[in-house]
Amino acid sequence: MEKEELFHLFLDNMLDAVAVYEVSPEGKPVKFMEANEQMCRYIGYTHEEFLDLVTVDVNFEGFNINQTLWLELRESRYLLSECLHKTKDNISVPIEIHYHLFQLEGRNIVFTTIRDISERKKAEENQRRLEKDLNLSSRLASVGALTAGVAHEINSPLTSILGFSERLARKCTSEEQHRDIERIHTEALRAAKVVNNLRTFARSYE
Repeated sequence: MEKEELFHLFLDNMLDAVAVYEVSPEGKPVKFMEANEQMCRYIGYTHEEFLDLVTVDVNFEGFNINQTLWLELRESRYLLSECLHKTKDNISVPIEIHYHLFQLEGRNIVFTTIRDISERKKAEENQRRLEKDLNLSSRLASVGALTAGVAHEINSPLTSILGFSERLARKCTSEEQHRDIERIHTEALRAAKVVNNLRTFARSYE
């Protein structure tokens, strides 16, 4: 098998979209040199049509090398970026772009690899959502434990107030004082209901 055939076989069996193009000394894309079938599908051209294009003819994020990116690429020879790619159906697809810069016979050649990272982004979002849910559950559990402790501390004196107010009401002979004691008892019962509600809340997050 000829090297060129082997090279095309290698490119077309890659899962990522790949394009090779020349750039000027100022970093401006000049012309395409090669691309695999995946890249052609991304752009919407056949392989023959694609190679007849110049990069300015293609509105695709992977070929937009601005001045800042070019300076970084020239310095490091490799860059990685992410962006959203609009498909023909106007669907936004998150992609990862790898830029490799190398020299070939004195020319600047960029080897660009495009990877669809939709599944990875979904996994990352699910992970963030899970961490958020776990964090919320942990916080609610802490609130539940605190609530249970507060309810316990309040319940002890309330029980005493209820018990003593009942005893005082039985022994009291003054009608006016009896009404006051009854009011104390009633308000203590209201507070006890609040404590029971707090206990119910706390149990739901144990």
